[in-house]
Amino acid sequence: MSIIFSLWLLGTLDSAFSGFRAAAGRNALIDKRAYYIRSLLIGAAYGQAMMAVIAAAVLWFSSTDDWFWSTAVRAAGRFEVLLWPFAGLVLLALVVRLIPSIDLKCISSVVVFGPCVLIRPVVVIVGALYGLWGAMADWRLDLLAAVTVLVILTSEIVLRRLTAQTHQALRTPL
Repeated sequence: MSIIFSLWLLGTLDSAFSGFRAAAGRNALIDKRAYYIRSLLIGAAYGQAMMAVIAAAVLWFSSTDDWFWSTAVRAAGRFEVLLWPFAGLVLLALVVRLIPSIDLKCISSVVVFGPCVLIRPVVVIVGALYGLWGAMADWRLDLLAAVTVLVILTSEIVLRRLTAQTHQALRTPL
């Protein structure tokens, strides 16, 4: 059960940060705190919805085949082996940003966040392939892995639209 919770936590963090990235640099407000918090929440909610769809598919495939559940959990455990170090690096950079120093904030953006955004697709794809590598060949597991990777890699595009629509609706006069 800890693998499931771990993946849920990783998915929530990733989707929330995708919501932030989708909104970053797209608002001229001076105090952007509420704007960014709303974007984080939209991202997290989107992640919850997508994880619910994937979890429903896993449960549906597992309902007729106990072997599939155990194989999927083992594959998920291997998948998260690559994701946690990546997430840890991002979280460490966020902690550094809490220090009230413009220099440290700039360094964390340039040294950590910039490269992490660039290598994120590679980490996700390699993680999924590593998760599938040790599993017996099964089209259902391959399909779920492909859909999961697709959802993760397109989340920022979808969230850019969702956050723009939400923020536009908040600016519309009554």
